[in-house]
Formats: sequence, C-alpha cells, structure tokens
Amino acid sequence: MPWREVSSMSQREEFVRLAMQPAANKAELCRRFNISRPTGDKWIARARRAEALEDRSRRPKRSPRRCAPAVEAAIVQLRQQHPAWGPRTLHSVLSSDGVDIPGVSTVHAILKRNGLIDPLESTKHRAFVRFEHAQPNDLWQMDFKGHFAMNSGGRCHPLTVLDDHSRYNLCLQALDNERGQSVQQWLTHTFRRYGLPWCMLMDNGAPWGNSFDHPHTPLTVWLMSLDIGRSVFNAGISRAIREPFHVPIAWCKQVGEGRMFYMSLGHNESTWADERFHDSMLGGIKWVLGLVPGDATPNPAVSAAQLEKGKADVAAKNAELSAK
Repeated sequence: MPWREVSSMSQREEFVRLAMQPAANKAELCRRFNISRPTGDKWIARARRAEALEDRSRRPKRSPRRCAPAVEAAIVQLRQQHPAWGPRTLHSVLSSDGVDIPGVSTVHAILKRNGLIDPLESTKHRAFVRFEHAQPNDLWQMDFKGHFAMNSGGRCHPLTVLDDHSRYNLCLQALDNERGQSVQQWLTHTFRRYGLPWCMLMDNGAPWGNSFDHPHTPLTVWLMSLDIGRSVFNAGISRAIREPFHVPIAWCKQVGEGRMFYMSLGHNESTWADERFHDSMLGGIKWVLGLVPGDATPNPAVSAAQLEKGKADVAAKNAELSAK
C-alpha cells in the first residue's frame, strides 16, 4: 500500500477533528502533533468559527514608514521618462526638486516592485572586477606616469610599481631620467623589500621595450635572469609569458674565493625529467662545492646566441597568442 501523503493542512484538520470530540485530551493531542497548547487552542477556535485553517498573511496592517503613494508615483513616472536612470540618479534628481524621497535602496525596491528593472539589463552594469590576480606578487605593473617640468630645472619622471592583487603601490620614485640603469636600481630595492614577483606587466616603451620586433632591452634581460616573466595583452586579456621558453634559466658567478650558482626549474614539467637538466644542475652544485673546475667568466657569444633563440621563441609565442 502506498504511503499516505501528509501536509500541514491535513494535519491541522485531523488535529481539530480529534480535539473537538467529546472527552478529547487536548494536552495529549498537542504532544502527539508536536505543537504547543496555545497553537492548538488557536486552531480549535478558528474551526469553531468556521474559519479557514491555512496560514494567514503576516504583513502588518499599518506601515507608518512606508513610502507615500504620491512619492512612489513620482519615482515611477520619472523612471518611465528616463529609463536609463538608476536609483541613485532618481534619488538625486527628486531630492533636488524638494521631494521627501526615501533612501536609495527603497527607490530600488520601488522600481523592482513595479517591474521597471530588467534582470538581464542589470547584469550588464555590474561593477567591473578590477583585481585580476588571486595572490600578491602574482603580477606587478610598472610604468612611468608622465614626466613634468620642475621649478629648479629639469624634469621629473615618476616611476611606479603596483601589485595587481592588492593594488598596493610598491614603488613610487621620482627619477631625473627613464634609463634602464636607474629603473634597475630601484627595482632591486623593491625586490629586496617585497620579494620577486612571478610576472611583470610593462608596455613596449623605453626602457623595458624597443618595439614588437625587438622587445628585449638590457633591463628585460636582467629581469629574465631573475626568472621573472613578462605579461602581454591580447584582446584585452593579460597572459604571462616566461622568457625565454626553451630552457630553464641558469647563471654562475665567481665572487672572490666564493662561487654562486642559480638555476630555475623552468616552467615545463617535461624539462624536469630531461637528463640534460639533471646534469646541468648537478654540475653547478659540484662547481660551487669546488669538486669540479669551471670558468665563470661571461661568454658574450654564447649569451648572444641564447638571447636570439629566446627572442625567436617569444616572437613565435606572441604570434600564436595573436592568432587565437
């Protein structure tokens, strides 16, 4: 036999029927139906007056603070005359006209109650999400904010570095030029204070870029040596590009009797299983420990070749992103 469906209305009707029988035990029935004695008395009283047992509206009979009908009509009329005006504009205009207007939220509720707000249209006007990256140091934005003349002569070039997540101004420095050496000096100071970012966003102007065909400058090469990626924009979307793509970045340096060796993991998991990667890292460690000989003198020819290969890889990647 199927289960009998039980609703709150059917339970109330059954309770009233049993409670109105002669010698009925109302206290026991209230416990059985899991209701209080006042609630049970309320349903019995309504049944004796032949009133319905459904829930009644809890809306107050009077609302002293409710917006006056004339004010609501003025809001609706002005909205119909200017469909593009939102609650804030309507509130400001009516207040300027001397209307005793309620708050902006009440104006919005009136528009919604009268069917004057299109949900699909509202989604088009939502606030733009400014913070693109989820964590601090994921992306730094760097730029010069326009040079200007000074009373003492010369020009001031404000260098700014902004964290994309927190919008915190990491560096605001007045420089007398826009040369890469000056920028590198203050970036070094900023890196020591806040750490290295995963990626940086700059335009193609000096000193961080010459042109699309020649994007590298001594400053960007220095950033590459620190394993900092460069972010590029394509179709309004920021994409981080690690330069160069083909190998992890490594360098070594002789400092007096001491030796320094640095090697990044790269950003391609297939590299980590490559025997050449293992041999390079092991060789660098052995060189630092003095177990194997090695010359740390810079080799311009090799560096230039690697730089040209990096440029070619970046150009190919940029062309691939532009095609998407």
